Amino acid sequence: PEEKEEEEEEAKSHKPGFDLIIMSDLVFNHSQHKAMLDTCLKCLSEDGVGLVAFTHHRPHLQHRDVAFLSLASEPPYCFVVEHLFDYKMKPMFAEDDGPVEVRSTVHVHSLRRKALKVTE
Repeated sequence: PEEKEEEEEEAKSHKPGFDLIIMSDLVFNHSQHKAMLDTCLKCLSEDGVGLVAFTHHRPHLQHRDVAFLSLASEPPYCFVVEHLFDYKMKPMFAEDDGPVEVRSTVHVHSLRRKALKVTE
């Protein structure tokens, strides 16, 4: 039992995490935004990067898609969110409603932990 406790303490203190987490086509699942960010917070290494790629499949809900990025920058997550690029593709679902231009644009962002300030 004592040995197990020591192993658990060591595991808690040593959390290297993943260098890269790729989240592709997930932000449309609005009810899971916090769960996805909780996972990033727990699993991303201190200098790791989360890549977020998404398309607005339902243009009338794009404000809820981008709410993921705002939430990511707020406490308790406090990620630095950077827009990397947009890329035009064919729409994934041709029969969906909304402007083709909106539904065919892939948006790519990065999430990084805020750098800790070193005080002297």
